[in-house]
Amino acid sequence: MALTGGGRTALVTDAFRLADLQTPGIDTANAITDAFINAFKTVTSLDWRFFGAIVRFGPLPTGPTFDVGRNVGSSGASSSLPPNTSVLFQKRAAVGGRSNRGRFFVPGIAEASVDAGGLITPTLLASYQSAGENYRTSAEAAAGIDNLVILHDEAIVDDPTTVVSLQAQALVATQRRRLR
Repeated sequence: MALTGGGRTALVTDAFRLADLQTPGIDTANAITDAFINAFKTVTSLDWRFFGAIVRFGPLPTGPTFDVGRNVGSSGASSSLPPNTSVLFQKRAAVGGRSNRGRFFVPGIAEASVDAGGLITPTLLASYQSAGENYRTSAEAAAGIDNLVILHDEAIVDDPTTVVSLQAQALVATQRRRLR
């Protein structure tokens, strides 16, 4: 999914297991994109817009790709924190271990809903938690989709880990580029 705000573009990446072996089409791509937008547009600040997604079906190098165009405004609070500040969602699996963890970031947190220590207010955090689960369940209910998964390696797409829940973190996260 792609969002723009604060002069920046943010990309949110997720992976889903397909329910059957038929080649997915634009309807499945639209359903995944709309599930994300509908879930998060009410909690994302007004200065962010959802402008679509590139949906790629695996295997990644050869699978079909659809460019889903959207231009949807959000309806959350009026001003957000800097663009590199996001809500961190942890993907929870039924099995533990380092390789069975995943995450994604959603930008556009309302500045007024974060305290000086970087904690999101309980009310907004609950709204983000609901939005995350609504996204997961709506996308999984779409035709052709089985469930949200964690991919371990692009070369190994046969054994992804199923995500059983998403957990919004109370402390804001920053997406920084690592200097090497």
